[in-house]
Amino acid sequence: MLFSFLRTNPDTRYGVVIDIGSGSVGVAVVASDPLVELPTILWSHRERITSGSFFDQKNSIKLINTALLNVFLELGSKGLAALRDHDPQAKLTTMFCSISAPWAYTINSTVAVSEENPFVVSKELLTELLSKAKEKAKTELAETDITELFELETIVEEISNVTANGYVISDPIDKEVRKLSLSQIKGVANKQLIESLKENQEKVVPTATLSMSTFMYSFYKGMDALKPDTSEICLIDITNEATEIGIVRGGVLMHTSHIAFGANSIAREISELTKVSNNEAWGYMRSNGTDLTKTLSAAKAEELQSILASYASKVEALMKQTGDTLAIPKTIFLHTDALTENFFATILKEAATKATSSQHTVHFVTSKFFSTDSPNDTAILLSAYVFHKNLISARLE
Repeated sequence: MLFSFLRTNPDTRYGVVIDIGSGSVGVAVVASDPLVELPTILWSHRERITSGSFFDQKNSIKLINTALLNVFLELGSKGLAALRDHDPQAKLTTMFCSISAPWAYTINSTVAVSEENPFVVSKELLTELLSKAKEKAKTELAETDITELFELETIVEEISNVTANGYVISDPIDKEVRKLSLSQIKGVANKQLIESLKENQEKVVPTATLSMSTFMYSFYKGMDALKPDTSEICLIDITNEATEIGIVRGGVLMHTSHIAFGANSIAREISELTKVSNNEAWGYMRSNGTDLTKTLSAAKAEELQSILASYASKVEALMKQTGDTLAIPKTIFLHTDALTENFFATILKEAATKATSSQHTVHFVTSKFFSTDSPNDTAILLSAYVFHKNLISARLE
């Protein structure tokens, strides 16, 4: 079970998990017992923004910053109180924050050297490859639209993979090889958000060590640790106002891409078309909601299908823009609101089939790997797992 009382193990760590989504900010106080497979969520809270009739990134970043301030206020009162109720002696030692698109961007840079005759790998050679990988990431980042919208700051930088002669290797130094390949992950995020995050952390949880990651990299690391077959997969994260895709090849997160259009974007369009509230539009997308099509005229029902078809076309185009020369992998792992998994799976299958002319399977991350007893906050659950397993370093490497 995900939620249990952990009062007996002295090695239990306590931390704060922050999830900055496209249209909301979530926070949780988490207990991590190394003897238990999954973490315990002691308390959680989420603040959602209202972006009006459309999602404008430059204006919405102000609303996200306000939501971030509000979750820290909740953490400082109710969150810390919940921790004291659980264990009066407990101390918060870590704060882990994942930031989603469009506020964050993930880049993989892979460089390689090969020779006809075997050569010995030196530390100097690895340093040279890493330098080339960093320069490659810098060039790719400069070519993206995100640099035109916001000032960015690096939040995670790690060597994600080293292969020798095509095989993953943990220590290539002094090994004799014909081909050496190095992959580095670089995650950048909105600098204004990072500064706000650090400022609030200093006020509310000054003793905690802060580590950060893009949500897509957290998603990738989490899936790798959960041990499904992740050698060739497509990761899709659908938040309120964004849809992000990650392509994993050979067990390495190779390509990412996103659009600023997500679940709430669809709900907003449905609400405008059908004249129902935003909550009712969400209900239509959720598995426990009502079927709006039964209340619509034939013309309106057709327009509703056009909204869904338009989103499918956006996703199809996104799948073709990953930079991957191959078709996206047949196995898709979907991360989104647990109650909308079925709704989006249908759309994603359609989009993937059109993009690749082949069939795809969609696996639900929350339903498959996590208990959903409480809270039903998928991003918090996954980020809490990354914190629990120490999957993201607190330093830039």
